[in-house]
Amino acid sequence: MMNLNYVEPENIRVNADAIINNKKIGEKNHPLVVVDDFLMDPDRLISEYIQSTPLVLNSMESESLLPGWFGYVPNRFPEIDSAATQLLDLYTDFDIPEDKLDEYRWNYQINVLHGGVQCARKCLQPHVDPAMMAFVLYLNKDEQNGGTAFYRHADAGEINLQNVDKSFKRTSEYWKYKEWQFEKMRDTKDEYVNFDSNGMDDAWEEYHYEPMKFNRLILYPAYVFHSSLMKIDWYKESPRISLSGFISPKYFTE
Repeated sequence: MMNLNYVEPENIRVNADAIINNKKIGEKNHPLVVVDDFLMDPDRLISEYIQSTPLVLNSMESESLLPGWFGYVPNRFPEIDSAATQLLDLYTDFDIPEDKLDEYRWNYQINVLHGGVQCARKCLQPHVDPAMMAFVLYLNKDEQNGGTAFYRHADAGEINLQNVDKSFKRTSEYWKYKEWQFEKMRDTKDEYVNFDSNGMDDAWEEYHYEPMKFNRLILYPAYVFHSSLMKIDWYKESPRISLSGFISPKYFTE
């Protein structure tokens, strides 16, 4: 008999007693919300969804800079959607009407990174995501090295709004960033190097680092430069696993 994975997304419950730490980072006081003990039963999420989702190795041709494997989770987790949206309403400048809280839907992606490997040089550089806001839920129980770091570019600053504000492409900061890409990354971006954050271009300065912890969720603007912190000798025995969530700019601009 075929073993089928029957699941009910409503059973993925958010912990009402989760510990919330609201931070402001960078020169512009970007919101960073850190939530410990986020899920009531993170093991259930892992066994019912994470372990059964097909993963695909990101290709060099992809626009994504993820230097590893990823998988899209088609389900909607109502409590995660609701909790992430309420965090936006409470701890950011976005004012979401109470009767609209349940209408905001997040897109989920599993990210799996292996240590001790090589990746394209472009994958080491901080990036922004094509979304308005993003979150990462860390799911490593054993090795918990690294986390998420936030960066300032020497010429372009802390943000890249190209995915949320079309007028940003007319600013000097945007063109300084594109100039750096052209001058420093054009000929070397696809070269394979050690997957180690120490190989990042020296134009980047880390100004905040949020360490990983099992069942910790961090929520931040998707348009601030950020990157997963990795060292060459981390995650050789078992990979770094996280669930990312993204919400479209259309909820805030239309």
